[in-house]
Amino acid sequence: MLHINIAMVIVLSRATRIIDKIYLIILLLMYKKKLKTQRKNKALPMDKLKTWFNNLLQKVKGEDNYLTTETFTAGAAVLIVIIIIVTLLISPASFKKSGSRTIVPTVIPTLTPTPTPIPLPRGPREFGISGGVNPQFRDLKFSEYDPTIGQSQTITASVLDVQGNVKSVEIKLITDSKSKTYPMKLSEGTVKKGVWSITIITEDKHDYIYRLIIKAKNDKGQESTVNPIFK
Repeated sequence: MLHINIAMVIVLSRATRIIDKIYLIILLLMYKKKLKTQRKNKALPMDKLKTWFNNLLQKVKGEDNYLTTETFTAGAAVLIVIIIIVTLLISPASFKKSGSRTIVPTVIPTLTPTPTPIPLPRGPREFGISGGVNPQFRDLKFSEYDPTIGQSQTITASVLDVQGNVKSVEIKLITDSKSKTYPMKLSEGTVKKGVWSITIITEDKHDYIYRLIIKAKNDKGQESTVNPIFK
């Protein structure tokens, strides 16, 4: 940092000398122009030319204050240009760094709240079903309404058909990440009025999704569906 300050002082000292010379040149040019104007309007004798020249020398030597607005503006402009050039020469890297800085906006992630699982009562459960087309569902029973993974669950459905014979019953179980269809078997009664059942080993959680789609078909080509949604 010290050698930079010394270099700055040396450069400014030389710049001051240059400004002085430029200042003198500006004065000479201005008086030369004025002299030409005077001689053009009116011829001046030799003694008056000497008087103009002596006045010019006095002003150059500083015996007369000739710091006018024009000369001050010219000198200040030259000084500003020199300071800018010196600054660029001393620290060009800083200008380059500041000029090429890129502002990267901060991205704030949006947090999605995790839904809370809906609890279900444990143990056996029974639901009544009324109406509908043939074949008609009458009730739906669960041996365990909220089974855990690996636990067995028996689901039974009572089906009545007044026009034909029940040919098949199937159940589709939809949980959090699985969807699987199971064929049910007639375990009690007849194909006119009987109980159809299936025992399932629980393979998936049902914290957020727990649905059933049960279909029954008869030998007349008729079909009925119930769609209980527990979650």
